[in-house]
Amino acid sequence: MRPTGRAVIASMRQWRVVPKAVLFDNRPPFKGRLLVACCQNVGIRLIHSAVYHPQTNGKLEHALRDDMQDCYRHYDAWMLEPLRQDLPAYGYYRNYVRGHQALGGKPSIPRLDEHDRVAPQELRDRLESFARCEVKRKVVSRYGYIQMWSRIAYVGSAWRQREMTFVETLEGLEAHAEGRCVAVVKDAWKYRKLQSWVVSLNCLDGCP
Repeated sequence: MRPTGRAVIASMRQWRVVPKAVLFDNRPPFKGRLLVACCQNVGIRLIHSAVYHPQTNGKLEHALRDDMQDCYRHYDAWMLEPLRQDLPAYGYYRNYVRGHQALGGKPSIPRLDEHDRVAPQELRDRLESFARCEVKRKVVSRYGYIQMWSRIAYVGSAWRQREMTFVETLEGLEAHAEGRCVAVVKDAWKYRKLQSWVVSLNCLDGCP
C-alpha cells in the first residue's frame, strides 16, 4: 500500500496535476486505509475494478498487454536493476511517442497538456502529509504494554497510563503522545505475525 501511495505522489509531482480519479486493480497492494486517506485528502476519486466486471478489468488488462508486448517480453529474465534503468525510457515512449487508438493515433502527452488541474507548488511540496490515517488510540497499561492487532506490544514504562495515538504514514507506523510524534516503527505490519513486539520509546530524546 505504501509503495502505491508513493507512486501516486511521484506521478502528481512529475506531471504537476491532481487527477480527478485513479483506477486500480482489486488487489491488496492497491487497497488499504492509507491509500484511501491519501486520495480522499487530495480530492481524488479512488476506483477499484469490480470482480467479474470486464468493462473495468479490460482497461487494465489492455494496458498490461501493451506493456508486456512493448517492454517486458524483450527481456530474457526480469531482473530488478535492468528494469529500473530502462523503465524511464519506456515511460517516455509510452507517453510521448506511442500512439493510442482512443486519441486518434496520437500519443497521450497532448491530452495531458490540455488538463486544467495544475497542482500548485505549495500542494506538491506537502503531498506526503495527506497520506496519513489514524489506526488506533490506546492507553498504555501501568506495565508499559498496549494491545495492537490482537498482540501485546511493549512501548516502555515511561509512557504508562498515558494515551497514545498510532498513525499510519508513508514512513511507517507513528506513535503520538502529548501532541507530538515520539517514534516511527518502519515496516510495522510484519509484527502482526509475532506473538508480541516491542516499540522502545524510553530512550528517545524528550521522553519523560
